[in-house]
Amino acid sequence: GPAVAWRTVVGGVLNRPPLVTADSVYAAGDGAGVARLDLRTGDVRWRTDARTDRVLAVSEEFVFARDRAGNTQ
Repeated sequence: GPAVAWRTVVGGVLNRPPLVTADSVYAAGDGAGVARLDLRTGDVRWRTDARTDRVLAVSEEFVFARDRAGNTQ
C-alpha cells in the first residue's frame, strides 16, 4: 500500500473528506476550520477560523467554503 509521507495535526474533528489538488490538501471539519496544507511537506499554509467547516470548491485563485450558518466565503 501507499507509504505515509507526513502527518499534520490541525485540531478539531476532521469529519469531512480532504480535497486534494496538484499542490495542496484542504482539510476541514467541526472545530478545525479549513486548513490548506502543502501536499509535499504537510506544512499548514493558511487556515480559517473554526466556524468555517466545509470546502465547497477550489480554483486556481479561490477557495470557496461554507461556515456553520450556511454562509459561503
